[in-house]
Amino acid sequence: MIKQSVMLTLIVVTLLANVILGFELYTAIHNGNTMASPSIAHVKNQNSSQLYHFSFKEKLHTHVKKKGEYVIGIRPNSSVFNEVYVIIYFNNGNTISLSLNQTQAIVKLHGEEKLTIFLTGLSYQNISSAEMALNLVGFYYTPLNDGETD
Repeated sequence: MIKQSVMLTLIVVTLLANVILGFELYTAIHNGNTMASPSIAHVKNQNSSQLYHFSFKEKLHTHVKKKGEYVIGIRPNSSVFNEVYVIIYFNNGNTISLSLNQTQAIVKLHGEEKLTIFLTGLSYQNISSAEMALNLVGFYYTPLNDGETD
């Protein structure tokens, strides 16, 4: 059973990510851009280094041999990202939110799953595509155990 503090943390991260993605969607619609195209803004931080804002939507299919519990996560490089938020939507309606503070979650996969992944954040380099963003955040899924044969 998940402890209440972990559950509260997940709710806060999910709400924060949804607010950020809602803002991204609003700005994309009102600027005539699509979510799949990068929205890049130059932002100055306290050290005067240049930051780039990115926002992407990507559709993926998982291919697992055995259904069961899997760890799904990201391995973001701290030298590339100042902030990163990843929201993963499953076709069954489940949602996972990942960030620099919450880099993995446990899910049950049943063979092939269709995922919609939203990525947003600030990076120290210009990220020009969703594929590049997924590679840089180190998106992965791996079995938690040997899986079920059911």
